[in-house]
Amino acid sequence: MNDQSYIELEVMGTGRAAHDRNAFLMLLRETDGDRCLPVVIGPAEAQAIAAVVNGVEFPRPLTVDLMVSLCHQAGYTLECVRIHTIDNGIFFADIELRHEGLITVIDARASDAVALALRMSAPILCAADVMDTVGFHGKIRKVSESDLEDIEQETLTPLERLQRQLQQCIEDEDYEQAAEIQKKITELTGQSGQNQ
Repeated sequence: MNDQSYIELEVMGTGRAAHDRNAFLMLLRETDGDRCLPVVIGPAEAQAIAAVVNGVEFPRPLTVDLMVSLCHQAGYTLECVRIHTIDNGIFFADIELRHEGLITVIDARASDAVALALRMSAPILCAADVMDTVGFHGKIRKVSESDLEDIEQETLTPLERLQRQLQQCIEDEDYEQAAEIQKKITELTGQSGQNQ
């Protein structure tokens, strides 16, 4: 495929992201190590992944189930999925399909690729340089909501931490503290603080 080296991963779980109630966090871990890879995903992908991890079946097929059916009906097998790049916090992946001895590589979102790999029992691979860049060491065997919140906090930039603190102060109606945090954000970004 290419000259990158890859590490096999397994899905540890999914949970709601603390910073955005519409976002979820998927946690992947090396199969032969203790490094973990946190990936922010959407609710539909989280549902599809959690269903497989937890053995839940739906009365009607999800989108990923439709993709599996299409692959099977057309005679394709899923060789693997590869998370190969991260750019501005966005993970890029490919799915590698085999049909009549030929390999076809298709661009995919990492969350969709992982959901498909889980459904089709295919390896989930991550480029070593991606894991080196955003992976972290953690001896996690089963993931809880609080684990995911802690992991998410560890991966935040200083600006993101301040923005979350600001949001929490506003929700708590602690406007004095919110003003102090806004000053810190302004200092950090060099902006006037308006329309943030």
